Amino acid sequence: MATVNMLRFTHNDANVIAALVQFPSSPRNGERLASLEEEDARQVGEVLVGIREYSSAPPEVQATVDRYRAWVENNKRLRLNREARQRSSRAR
Repeated sequence: MATVNMLRFTHNDANVIAALVQFPSSPRNGERLASLEEEDARQVGEVLVGIREYSSAPPEVQATVDRYRAWVENNKRLRLNREARQRSSRAR
């Protein structure tokens, strides 16, 4: 099985993609998509907000979407664990 590499983005595009993946239904997403500089970044953004079908995207776009979504899920898991530890330490 071949490994597909994640795409590389400009600093601006990486920041915009991070906002899109964290807030996929934000009213600002049209404006965010319009601010993307590279076509690859635009494709990733469109998949994240549901404009483009994941299955129709090129493999490197899918790999990048997967990594960003995993990053968000990992951050949620870490936040929930941190909050649980804080609650248990207050209960003592």
